[in-house]
Amino acid sequence: VIEFADSRRFKYALRNVKQGTIWPCKRFGHATVVINGKMVMFGGENAQTQHNDMYLFDPSTEIWEEILANGVLPPPISFATLTAID
Repeated sequence: VIEFADSRRFKYALRNVKQGTIWPCKRFGHATVVINGKMVMFGGENAQTQHNDMYLFDPSTEIWEEILANGVLPPPISFATLTAID
């Protein structure tokens, strides 16, 4: 289940992730940004470890996709930000 906050309407919504899709583990301190209606999430941590993985969530299909990078990956990080630039 994913919790969404709509700051313009001051409402929260819970969404179920479709069965059979891969999604990130539970975490906090992750960075997110919305690009073209899709949410990108990077990093964060849980009780076991910090993460440096990246995922894309499409709310129109309710499907997560892991984004696999080539080359040198950034270090695991928490409490960072992501910014979309046109």
